[in-house]
Amino acid sequence: MQAISASWFHEEDEVSHTTVNAIEEYCYSLTNHLITEPQLNQDMKIRIRECIKKIHALVEDKADLLIDKTIKAEIYGLSSDLFTYSLRQQGFRAQTLDAGKFMQINLERKPDIPYIQETVRQYIDENQDVDIFVAPLSICKNVYGEIDFMSERRNDLLRNSTRYHFSSGRNTVIHPYQPYLRKPELPERAALTDLYGSRTTD
Repeated sequence: MQAISASWFHEEDEVSHTTVNAIEEYCYSLTNHLITEPQLNQDMKIRIRECIKKIHALVEDKADLLIDKTIKAEIYGLSSDLFTYSLRQQGFRAQTLDAGKFMQINLERKPDIPYIQETVRQYIDENQDVDIFVAPLSICKNVYGEIDFMSERRNDLLRNSTRYHFSSGRNTVIHPYQPYLRKPELPERAALTDLYGSRTTD
């Protein structure tokens, strides 16, 4: 992601597109390694193509901090989806939580806890058939409705504030800090599984 930003802000369009293509190939490789079930593998590759196409279009625009955050969020979301699909392959009813929709910071750039708890509660109530939500914690929206990111310290506060809503029901939430994770080995019913900081060793 840093390579995309650096080349983009230096108006090196060809380098930017080459970097995006490299990310695409890497995601395909991860998909083939993590997701071997044919239909899930195909669905994940469709998701990759859609995401990469969007990023290619974004880097065509003039360099802008908001668009740069949007690109970063797209890659984070794609990484979380890779993890979600690998969970589905193991039989879990997993779904990626749209953090950019439900997680919000206030004018002081702190998590808007009442807003987050209310929106997450409603979302869980509407998705009772989901076992595990994969939540990329850093992604959020600011008070202007724009894509933004929380600091690691704010992430800790957010994780604790949403703990009750997931652990008190039948759902589990996973907060992967490093999205490129190995195949998970999770208990059949965990109150709250936090893989914050987990990394692949493959």
